[in-house]
Amino acid sequence: MEKTAEEFSENTHPRRQHALVICLVAGFMTLLDVSIVNIALPSMERSLHLSPADVSWAVAGYALTFGLTLVPAGRLGDEVDFLRPVRRSATAVNIEVEVEVAR
Repeated sequence: MEKTAEEFSENTHPRRQHALVICLVAGFMTLLDVSIVNIALPSMERSLHLSPADVSWAVAGYALTFGLTLVPAGRLGDEVDFLRPVRRSATAVNIEVEVEVAR
């Protein structure tokens, strides 16, 4: 028995869309980061006196290093709860704003 679209959408987790948005933003940031490196290549080539082959290795090494550290860094952020101080600061600012508005 196949599910209809309505049944399928009712059974999906509500935070699933948030996860999709986060994954899409991470992919966009990765592409943006590599694009920035590619834009900086001519000045890197001139200042470091690199050959075209060396430039290729520099881009490949950068992309590989970035990709390999992205997943462990995300996992470490989950374990350490990196955003806890940010959330506390945002809560403090929100409380201050509410107090000022109430005056």
